[in-house]
Amino acid sequence: MSEQTNTELKEYLEQEGISHDDIINNEIEQEHSLTDEEKAKLAAEAEEIELAEGETIDEGISDEETLGKAIQASMKEKKELFLKEIKENPNKRLYSQKIIIEFAELIEVDKNSLRYEENEEDYKFNNDLMKSKSTDFSLEVFKFAAQLQNTKNVSVEELTYSGRPYQKKANKAPNIDVNVIAPNNIPPVVREALKNLAMQTASCDCCDGCENCED
Repeated sequence: MSEQTNTELKEYLEQEGISHDDIINNEIEQEHSLTDEEKAKLAAEAEEIELAEGETIDEGISDEETLGKAIQASMKEKKELFLKEIKENPNKRLYSQKIIIEFAELIEVDKNSLRYEENEEDYKFNNDLMKSKSTDFSLEVFKFAAQLQNTKNVSVEELTYSGRPYQKKANKAPNIDVNVIAPNNIPPVVREALKNLAMQTASCDCCDGCENCED
């Protein structure tokens, strides 16, 4: 967006009485607001557990389903609380963090029990079989999520626990974000390196004046 467009937009917003904070708060509210369907689903799942205001989740719960419902109930409560505080305090913002733990476990499974994977059904069969031989960490995962949820001013937004047959990292595409930048924005050191590379590529050292080479 050009500087002129930015100025025109700013003037328009000022005329309409819309501040920069109004825009940010509206974006936050849209991003973190729940649809009616999502609210109904959360309410149904958390119906059996009602947390009193300020009450923390009992991390000693030994049942994953019960613990999961307690976390969901707390998530709903904190989401509404956060939105209220952001509206009332212009200095408050939301900051997102993510923890990713991927690990491999050596299990023993009879190779004759596994199917030759020709379709999705075979893959599911093998995955379920290997999962039955692996360690179940689901309760520990939920307890860790409960610890985060019990932290003041923190709320879990997503919890995923799953397993799959191990794949070598070499078979996976690298997780690299590729961005196109204008030539003028390329760092000088990188620009110089590209220039040197281009010059080397343009010169032919493989032969001595052969007919395929041009001066």
